[in-house]
Amino acid sequence: MFSNYFTNKKFSGFVCVVFGLFMMLSASSAMAISSEEPAFTEIKIEEIPAPNHFQNSRRYLLTYYKQTENSFLQVFPTLAEKERDHDLILAKAVRQYLEDEYHQKNKGMDEHVVEPSNKGEIFDLVAGNYLSSPWKDENINALRQYVNRNFKYIKMFVLNVYLDYSLPGGKYNYGNDFNPVLLKFGKKADQVIFIQVNYSDK
Repeated sequence: MFSNYFTNKKFSGFVCVVFGLFMMLSASSAMAISSEEPAFTEIKIEEIPAPNHFQNSRRYLLTYYKQTENSFLQVFPTLAEKERDHDLILAKAVRQYLEDEYHQKNKGMDEHVVEPSNKGEIFDLVAGNYLSSPWKDENINALRQYVNRNFKYIKMFVLNVYLDYSLPGGKYNYGNDFNPVLLKFGKKADQVIFIQVNYSDK
């Protein structure tokens, strides 16, 4: 379902540049339309264990703080406020994930793009037989239960990472990772889950 889209590196780079410009313009427009500032000025991200049966996954706990004159105070934005500013929250989480999963492991990237997704695409990715092994049925069922149980509060995305780094023996990896992202706004705690799917090595 993705092979035609990623057959050309230059085209992928063009899409990433266009998407980045689009996001910048969208953010500027949103700020111009809304006079409301975010309910937070800082987001703390803490990695916690992934849910049971989630393969190749990282989960982060999100907490929010607002800077006062002398300190940071924890704040609790409403669901409406978090949904309004979900792009800021997601951007912070993506930066942390890229640091942990790619930079710290010396997996170089040309570009990365975050795009909205849906249940069908998410399940297709984890079940697919790519470089990553397909999830077992019990693990897919656990993911399905998680999504269905929290569907009202979940926003789904795919983080496409275009890889470009050297391998032992003088070879290079020019592949793509398609990483499903589940951003969940809960009543008590917000979480984001990244599922790594190594889609191709070309």
